[in-house]
Amino acid sequence: TCALPISTEKLTVNLGLRWDFGNSDHERFNRVTNIDFSNGDYVMPASRQNMAPQLPTGFPVEWSKSNSLFAADNKNVGPRVGLAYRLTPKTVIRSGFGLFYMNLDQATYTIDLPLNPPWESDIDLYAPPTGPIDPVTGNVVVPVTSMVTGFPADAFNNPNLVSQSLLFPVTPKPITPYTVNWNFTIQREFTPNLTLEAAYSATH
Repeated sequence: TCALPISTEKLTVNLGLRWDFGNSDHERFNRVTNIDFSNGDYVMPASRQNMAPQLPTGFPVEWSKSNSLFAADNKNVGPRVGLAYRLTPKTVIRSGFGLFYMNLDQATYTIDLPLNPPWESDIDLYAPPTGPIDPVTGNVVVPVTSMVTGFPADAFNNPNLVSQSLLFPVTPKPITPYTVNWNFTIQREFTPNLTLEAAYSATH
């Protein structure tokens, strides 16, 4: 952040500029996977290409030169302008303007991307339909799995029982949201102990 004050007998102007610098955070061993929104392919760092673990054979993989798999937005430059003008000895006009960026929680990127396969897999496993037939719906009643017998040994290989429920894709080129704030104020002194102020403030 830098600021430049300019002052005359009646006018004071403060000019400022703030640069919200982003950074492409990394997982320590580049163990991250993203999803290509255009075709559904998995995206992994090229530095992991010959290292275990890998996605199972048949999974489409694109190898990226980026180890973080996203590019930080480093064009976030926000101006600041403030001024005060003494209209008369007892009347002052003040105004301000600023563009404010909301820093993306970049930790989210390094938290979510390691949750994708092959690093982690969020799987729902359903009890096998071995119960009696419901006379109303005609469907098999799914009982609670026995704590003693548990699920069948091949449960995770049975497509009827397993569902891959969650993936955590993120946009590789995030755009930082921002707000624009401005205000205008007139302040008038009526007596040494009485001052009236009217202000307009807006946010976009």
